[in-house]
Amino acid sequence: MTTTTYRGVKIKVKKLRGTGWGYCEVSINGVSQGREMGSDEQKLTDRQHGYIDMAIAEPDRFPECWQPKH
Repeated sequence: MTTTTYRGVKIKVKKLRGTGWGYCEVSINGVSQGREMGSDEQKLTDRQHGYIDMAIAEPDRFPECWQPKH
């Protein structure tokens, strides 16, 4: 499990086991964003940085949970 904070947004990526093999579950500020294909937690964490940058720049396009300090 990888947990980090980027621009005030908490990111948690957890590798799934068993029937979820090959996927990770992604949470943003404690809100599950579902599963993403891939088993490299660090790559999936880094991928969220672009989404967070976009959510901060265009807050109307993303749910409130993507905003810093939510």
